[in-house]
Amino acid sequence: MAHRDYRMLIGGEFVEAAGGQRREAVNPFTRQAFATIPEAGKADAGAAVRAAREAFGRTWSRAPGVERAEFLHRLADLIDARAHDLGALESTDNGKLLRETERQARFAARNYRFFAGYADKLFGQTIPLDSPDSFDYTIREPVGVAALITAWNSPLQLLSNKLAPALAAGNTAVIKPSEHASVTTLELAAMAHEAGFPAGVINVVTGGAEAGNALCSSRPSAASASRAERRPDGVSRRQPPRHWCPSPLNWEESPPTSCSPTPASTAPSREGLLAKGGTDERAAASGCRPVRPGKHGFGHRQPPGVRRTRDRIRHRRGTDGCGSRSIRAHPRSHPR
Repeated sequence: MAHRDYRMLIGGEFVEAAGGQRREAVNPFTRQAFATIPEAGKADAGAAVRAAREAFGRTWSRAPGVERAEFLHRLADLIDARAHDLGALESTDNGKLLRETERQARFAARNYRFFAGYADKLFGQTIPLDSPDSFDYTIREPVGVAALITAWNSPLQLLSNKLAPALAAGNTAVIKPSEHASVTTLELAAMAHEAGFPAGVINVVTGGAEAGNALCSSRPSAASASRAERRPDGVSRRQPPRHWCPSPLNWEESPPTSCSPTPASTAPSREGLLAKGGTDERAAASGCRPVRPGKHGFGHRQPPGVRRTRDRIRHRRGTDGCGSRSIRAHPRSHPR
């Protein structure tokens, strides 16, 4: 795969970050950079919101639903035609299996078609009242600019869940993908441009926390925001850093925000690490907890007690798979 330098889409134009900075997109398998993306800042996020707000008032909110549906169908056709390439690119960017990422790309195309069908069916209703002299009715209007922040694990699919209904309802969007997996979103921006979406309807900014925080704090410029849950330190629970170290010692804790060295006062000893399943290499590392070898994700073994719990559930199930003995004794109480 040839190395590529991507650019952001703001106001219908492909642009660099205002500060001129870029960051590498790294293949998690080879640990090699295969592309670079702009490192957007507050100024870039503000420019994207202004472009989206202008497009909302000028064209998109005034376009009839049938016209918005046509654009969504064009985008879906482009995604379908390039689903394999998009899946391969997403696998390169976030490390997921190709058989999963390609299907997610095709699901994204279906999602845009699904909401395209809704675009001309969003209407209000009349409500009958007791008084013959009153007339009560409702109408549905688009909100405005939607700030959409997506996670790293399924960028195309997750974005389609947010972007498709927003566009169908007449809203414009500013998209900020995870800095750990941005390239397929930038490819989608290029396809949206190819599909002929009016300038400013779809905008994409990339980079780290500065751009994301600017979008989340841009209201009322951005009328609504959709994002993954964030911690007080600004790190999303759904977007762990690429090299975070899962702990085999405490299975209930959330992933740490980084693999930074543990302070000397709290760092476990080498003997303690080895006694709990670590290796000499892990013990020599800068304070990161040891990762046990195994096949249950992130290189660690299944947590203690999980297998026993599953065995108990399997033992208690009836032959019809309805659940525990109490449910089997009263089958009508179990929803079919």
